[in-house]
Amino acid sequence: TSSGNHTHNLKATGFGFNIPEGSTINGVQVQVEKHAACTSCASDVKDYHVYLVKNGIVGTTDKADTSTYWATSTDAIATYGGTFDLWGFSTSTLTVADINATSTGIVFSAARNTGTGGKTAYVDYISMTVYYTLPITTTTVNCAINPVVYGGVTSCTATVIRGAENDSPEGTVSWATTGSGNFSGNSSCALSSSGGTS
Repeated sequence: TSSGNHTHNLKATGFGFNIPEGSTINGVQVQVEKHAACTSCASDVKDYHVYLVKNGIVGTTDKADTSTYWATSTDAIATYGGTFDLWGFSTSTLTVADINATSTGIVFSAARNTGTGGKTAYVDYISMTVYYTLPITTTTVNCAINPVVYGGVTSCTATVIRGAENDSPEGTVSWATTGSGNFSGNSSCALSSSGGTS
């Protein structure tokens, strides 16, 4: 291509993520191993565009490093995004369903700066790392009578809802009082589980 021209987009999707439902996406990091091949082109090939593709739709935040020329003597790994980088999205607009979709990934293209003759931009691999926070497990206690007067009797139910994955919470819940008659939740009772709730 002539000076200033660029390649078509290279699209990488189908990374096979299986992030648990209810998690919060914190950031996306992409790594690309690449190099350029040509005669006397130490300052000729560089990034043109690097966009996140969310569930088939190309994003608008460009992570391309348009100031650094590609290595020519050996492969080099470039990193885009990071632990808390959502590529212009938010935690509410980049969801677990989006990340798990097979049509999510990136588009990547290269440009030539100057010179004549054939220039080849090689991409050896593209990897994507997604950082996320699992939802927390919640425990609630409801008592028929609360607070309980001294010497009184009440029945209480502790409900534990899983934060993530498919397993139901197991174990025991302990009971105690605050000293004022209010239950704060330590004597033990075993949890019985069904569908992620115990």
